[in-house]
Amino acid sequence: MAKSILYAGVFWLAVMAACPAHAADTSDQAQAHCQDNLKDLLAGTADPASPVMQYCMGMISYARDHDKAAFVDHMRKSAEAGYAPAQIELGQSYQDGDGVAQDGQEALKWYLAAAEQGVAEAQNDYGFVYFYGKAGVAKDEAKAIPWFRKAADQGDTNSQTLLAEAYYNGHGVTQDYVEARRLYTLAADAGHPFAMFVLGIMYLDGKGGEKDPAKGADWVHKAAERKISNAQTVLASLYATGRGVTADDGAALMWYEIAALSTGKRDPAADRVEARMTPEAVKQAKDEADLRWAQMSSGAS
Repeated sequence: MAKSILYAGVFWLAVMAACPAHAADTSDQAQAHCQDNLKDLLAGTADPASPVMQYCMGMISYARDHDKAAFVDHMRKSAEAGYAPAQIELGQSYQDGDGVAQDGQEALKWYLAAAEQGVAEAQNDYGFVYFYGKAGVAKDEAKAIPWFRKAADQGDTNSQTLLAEAYYNGHGVTQDYVEARRLYTLAADAGHPFAMFVLGIMYLDGKGGEKDPAKGADWVHKAAERKISNAQTVLASLYATGRGVTADDGAALMWYEIAALSTGKRDPAADRVEARMTPEAVKQAKDEADLRWAQMSSGAS
């Protein structure tokens, strides 16, 4: 037993010595390292002993060479050396069965390794697997909550949104609309599109605080502009009924058409709106929808 403990201690000391400065990098920081060393990476002169460079070699194997086996091999070497972004990538590979056989327990193992280094993205991913019961892992919402909270406290908008969802529905926590609205507000203010949508609905319905249809419509509009298809449909209905906005059949039809382009399904309410409009107004709304959809798809404002 003593030898095992000593061996484990020596092993982890070696890991930390190999990757001391960047072990707890975020994925964005890892990508920046790859960009900074791109010339050496493409020339094949990057240091293979560096866990960071192993991560970058894996990314190149995947993106340029479409070699998933090499991707996994590089990520495993980097992950075993303690590099958090590689641990996250390896966890995602096991979660999705991409380049390896799907294995939820292996996914959890690697997410946890990065999560325990304090990386919010990994904390969110670890909680996500339990919250939704992904990759064959038994659903355990209560087990997910502490990890969502750790990431949310670091400003991770995905975890803020998931924790808000938990409070909204009472999944893994006592239902609390006030806390749900607070968390959705944090995420929405930071630009999370789905949080914007649900926050808008909460203002429209008065859940967790004041009822304010105009503010609700504004948040729904922001989410719709960010390609949340449910928000596009709701916004169309708001324009059709004049709830929180000035009634406008042209705007309603445009958003119904945009939602149809998003989902491939046309809401039957669009037909009722169209029946109230002139052929010229219908054509204008559909043309505007096509243009707006093209702008959204290209990333143009």
